[in-house]
Amino acid sequence: MDESSYLGSMAWVVAVSVAVLVIVPVMVILVVVLKPLMYIHLTPKGRRAKRLIDSIPGPPHKPFLGNAHDVWVSRERILDFRNENCRKYYPFYKVWYLGQFSVDPVGPEYVEAILRSSKHTEKGWLYDLLRPWLGNGLLTSKGEKWFSHRKFLTPAFHFKILEEFVPMFVERSMELADKLSEYALSGEAFDIVPVISHCTLEVICESAMGIKLDPERKDQRDYIAAIYRFGELAHHRGIRPWCMIDWVFALTKVGKEQKQVLRTLHSFSENVIKSKKMEYIKSKTARVEESNGHQQKPTKRKLRAFLELLIEMAVEERLLTDEEIREEVDTFMFEGHDTTSMAICYTIFMLANHPEIQEQVRQEVESCFDSGRASNVDALGELHLMERVIKETLRIYPSVPYIARVLTEDFQMGEYMVPAGATINLAISGIHMNPSVFPDPKTFDPDRFLPEAVKTRHPYAYIPFSAGPRNCIGQRFAMLEMKTVLSTLVKNYNIHAVDKPEDVELMHDIVLRPTKGLRIRLEARRKSYP
Repeated sequence: MDESSYLGSMAWVVAVSVAVLVIVPVMVILVVVLKPLMYIHLTPKGRRAKRLIDSIPGPPHKPFLGNAHDVWVSRERILDFRNENCRKYYPFYKVWYLGQFSVDPVGPEYVEAILRSSKHTEKGWLYDLLRPWLGNGLLTSKGEKWFSHRKFLTPAFHFKILEEFVPMFVERSMELADKLSEYALSGEAFDIVPVISHCTLEVICESAMGIKLDPERKDQRDYIAAIYRFGELAHHRGIRPWCMIDWVFALTKVGKEQKQVLRTLHSFSENVIKSKKMEYIKSKTARVEESNGHQQKPTKRKLRAFLELLIEMAVEERLLTDEEIREEVDTFMFEGHDTTSMAICYTIFMLANHPEIQEQVRQEVESCFDSGRASNVDALGELHLMERVIKETLRIYPSVPYIARVLTEDFQMGEYMVPAGATINLAISGIHMNPSVFPDPKTFDPDRFLPEAVKTRHPYAYIPFSAGPRNCIGQRFAMLEMKTVLSTLVKNYNIHAVDKPEDVELMHDIVLRPTKGLRIRLEARRKSYP
């Protein structure tokens, strides 16, 4: 074969190879992305589902794309899109997305029908974005596994166990107050979000895994950075349908980065679990040896982290594998950190913008903790105004802006039938802004949560912690933590607003975030932090 023929053959081989490498993946992606469109147009069940969904009111959509053009936008615009639809199409509306359909209830009676149901407990497809980190933990699992885990994990959040965490909440809150003193001395405006976020991360690390954060340890710094980065990568993936194909996502730059982030997250929690499990077994062995012929000495009761309770279940009752322990610990780390952090930040922000309410809260705190009374569950339970302030803040700024379910069977919603397989999106931020339930909904008014007001309101008009069988298992833990942190801050500082609510732009993330932070100024009220 002469040189020109050889080069020609090689060029043909290269061309074919490139075509295969490019065309085949593109075709596979198109088939996967277009599969829902093929289903609703080419199958009897799909055509029925399309007919039923099309009859439901909703925003205008384009052929094939549906409302994808409304979703493939900034995180700020997605939030506006949902809230606008909640106002315009009350009590529910439909949205199309590349052949997939969802129905978003807003009216509390329809929200209740979904959340109270024991049939429709499976989470929506967007929760699959969290599964690489959380596996099949309590947030993402379904069916019998979810039911059994929920049943035996519930005692871990019993009143008596939560009571043990309060002294630790107080210690971390004191450290936070001390850290904030430099901002009070300077008098300069600063963003409260990263400061509070670090505090709640310390709390969750200590309560979930029994470790105290040490800024000198590289593995802990990497773990903290990985938590934040995973949320950003999950959102990036969620608005790109081709990235929902696992093998395609794995080939992308972001997919490769997520793999590294997951390695950091999982290796850290696995190492902590391994260490704590060895500690538990050694401690158990020592107790057995000591009890054989010797009277045990009374020991000071120490705080038992969530992880230690899980290890006890695994060792003593064989209820969990090591992988399941990691999934539940990772879930608690995810659910208990950012959500609580943002709730505290927005509450500080609202107190700063309503100084008269801030002063009333301060007086209540000082009254409850006068004469050096220690912070405990009973004392925190007496902070009724503060609780109303937190609840009203969560109405306007719900930490989790929406949740989702999948219908396992046809569901009657008013005069419309919603077909099985539909995703039910509950836009909590929109539900809480329902003017027929909350008149003048943008106005901050903690009295909306006075007992007499709550009695007359539909219980599913307000769902910051979800509701029904899959409500937030840690909501009492979160409320105790929030009250402890906030009471410490208002005792020690006057909080002054820099940003106003109307000037703060919000964005749709795993949690509801301000795009540019929340700026305040602090004025010290005392020199020490008791």
